[in-house]
Amino acid sequence: MALHLRYLHSALANWREYLDGFAQRFLVLNQQIAIANPYEKFKINFSHEQHLHLLRGKLHHARTVFTNTRNTVNVIAEHEKVVAQKQSLCLAIHEDFQRKLRNISQEIDNYIETSHKLIRVSDDLKSMYNSILTFRGQELQYETSLKLAHLAQADASEKRGMAVLADLTYKDSRSMRIATAIALIYLPVNLVMSFFSSTLVWYGTAVDVAENDSSSIQIRNEVWIASVASITLAIGTVCWSWWWNWREQKKPDTKVHQD
Repeated sequence: MALHLRYLHSALANWREYLDGFAQRFLVLNQQIAIANPYEKFKINFSHEQHLHLLRGKLHHARTVFTNTRNTVNVIAEHEKVVAQKQSLCLAIHEDFQRKLRNISQEIDNYIETSHKLIRVSDDLKSMYNSILTFRGQELQYETSLKLAHLAQADASEKRGMAVLADLTYKDSRSMRIATAIALIYLPVNLVMSFFSSTLVWYGTAVDVAENDSSSIQIRNEVWIASVASITLAIGTVCWSWWWNWREQKKPDTKVHQD
């Protein structure tokens, strides 16, 4: 029987320190949420809840070990009573052994009660963690909805600005069309008037060329010089415009090749 007591004592060794370690861990976890703060200031995430779940699993396993050990002590006590009756053991030895078993049973009951209390503490911590994570998720969802609303308002403002810009562009293009139509009307007239007001055309009498007094419009023989110069200038202007457009179109291609 002394061997049974020795095994029981060795089985219960270090359990007090083991449960104290759980109590210290729960105290640290409780200090993180004990002070009232806004939800975003709690440094709580899903990993903390996983860690708490792991601790709870270890506590349940320890409680199972305590319960099984308590049942084993009861079986040993009953077995010792039977042996004491059959072997006619001394009453003092029998009572001393039963007293030691009762002490061990009381110690196991204390461990079981402590594990129950720690599990209840872990339940409270788990509830608080779930509440913090839930409300924090709701706050993040609300903040996200506000940001989306601001983005929608900004997008609507940008669209209104684009609509105003498009309206102004349409008005400017209409003004340019009107100006172009007016220019198409007056440019030919201006060209004709400029030609007749130049020194190449002059108005005089026919006495200079014939023996009568009638007057007429006279055109100088050098008018072909002005015509050739105008045509050459027009061709040069068209060629320069085409070259300039070709060079501007080549610039983006050069940048792409460099990249």
